[in-house]
Amino acid sequence: MERVLKGDWQSMVGRTINAVVVCSSEAPPECQVYLVFADGSNFEIYSHGIGIIAGGNRVYSGDVAQLLRRMPANRNPVVYTTPTQG
Repeated sequence: MERVLKGDWQSMVGRTINAVVVCSSEAPPECQVYLVFADGSNFEIYSHGIGIIAGGNRVYSGDVAQLLRRMPANRNPVVYTTPTQG
């Protein structure tokens, strides 16, 4: 089986990840991972089936709170944040 990787992965280079939001659902896409960056933007990684991993077409605006507000209730999000440095 050929594995396919799609999306604008280069748009993430040089960005600092502040949080990761992981979602799952029985409906497509079955698995979603959002990388939330320090500048308040995010990038979606998702899977529509075995062997197919796709990234978003670009980096989108929206921090964790904004991302969760526009997410459908059935996505079951779990948020992982990076520890603050002091």
